Amino acid sequence: MTDAASGQVQLVSAFYSEAAPFIATGKLIPLGVFGATRLPLLPNVPTMKEQGLKDLELQSYTVYAVPAGTPVATQRKLNAAILKAANHPDVMDKVKTAGGVYFDMNLEEIQIWQKKIQSRWNNIVQETSIKLDK
Repeated sequence: MTDAASGQVQLVSAFYSEAAPFIATGKLIPLGVFGATRLPLLPNVPTMKEQGLKDLELQSYTVYAVPAGTPVATQRKLNAAILKAANHPDVMDKVKTAGGVYFDMNLEEIQIWQKKIQSRWNNIVQETSIKLDK
């Protein structure tokens, strides 16, 4: 961030919470957001899709996981408890302050979403012939 704010680098990609102090002081100018929708804290900054880059959507997300074989009833109970805690006003305020966008998903929605994300990245790796160095 400091290299971008001082002109050492010309472009930086960062989480809102990292860039916010530099945006607030005018040292960085936000050009676009990678999410599917505009950030509530940057309502005048368009998404990449709005700027014609329809396939450039990147999101950061946090998931929780349990060991394989955990009973579905236990998974549902844990999911309900996490959703209840995550929706507490204090938690929601912290998410919003950090520039985050929170959304609830049940177990089935999480699985569908994860498969979609995994498929997207698998396709990108195959189409671009990305290989891991060993």
